[in-house]
Amino acid sequence: MCYRRAGYWQKKTRILATHNLSVLGECDMVILMDENRVLEYGEYDDLLAQQGKFCQLMSAHFAMQEDGKHGRGKTFMHLTRSLTNFSRMISQRDLDARHPVPPAKDQSRAEVPQTQKSITNEKAETGSVRLTTIRAYIRAVGVGSTIFSILLMLAMDGFSARADYWLAKWGASANASSNESDAVHGIDLSVSSYLYAYSLLAAAKAISMLLYLVVFFSAALAGARILHDDMLRSVTSASMSFFDTTPIGRVINTFSKDVDALDDTLPIFINEY
Repeated sequence: MCYRRAGYWQKKTRILATHNLSVLGECDMVILMDENRVLEYGEYDDLLAQQGKFCQLMSAHFAMQEDGKHGRGKTFMHLTRSLTNFSRMISQRDLDARHPVPPAKDQSRAEVPQTQKSITNEKAETGSVRLTTIRAYIRAVGVGSTIFSILLMLAMDGFSARADYWLAKWGASANASSNESDAVHGIDLSVSSYLYAYSLLAAAKAISMLLYLVVFFSAALAGARILHDDMLRSVTSASMSFFDTTPIGRVINTFSKDVDALDDTLPIFINEY
């Protein structure tokens, strides 16, 4: 529904969806819809002249206003005179030519079964993750970042194991003699030497862990961004038949779940594994 008087927007196309019948007289074109079906459309005066569903709605609207406010009686009488004048001026043949709208009952019978058949059932894949899916995720994250993350993880575990081993040797040396040095691989080590070596191993472990977390989660976020763009590109470039057979709510719900898995669930799961 487009207003005739809209100031700055007077020469622009304006569409108004409303249940307020009092503003319809200011519209250039009126479209009456019911249950996703177009019942009547045309100019305001032409629809009144048809004496169809739109005319009944307007008559009931003004009748209710007349009951509440006596001042609306003139408007209702004006509407009745308009209906009489236009019914004489416009023939039924002209109306059929200008408004070839099929009957609402026949159209609803033809469309409802088609709509029910066109919606496809949602199917979820079960089982192990395919190798192609893993490859696609590694390509999105980056092969170099993946290899570097694995090396940092191995270095972190190696430093941790070496620090634990060195701490055990330190404890064994302390039990043997608290005042003498212990020989490890033919080298005499004092308590301070054990302390310095253990501190270096602990620092190396902390640095490797920090680098691993930075590299891994940065690569995971970059890969999630790439996969998000690929999914968005696939959805926006899909054919109209896809949107006709798939509810938009299902598309948004699945898209949101996949993005959440890429951003949060999958990186944490891989890190813990």
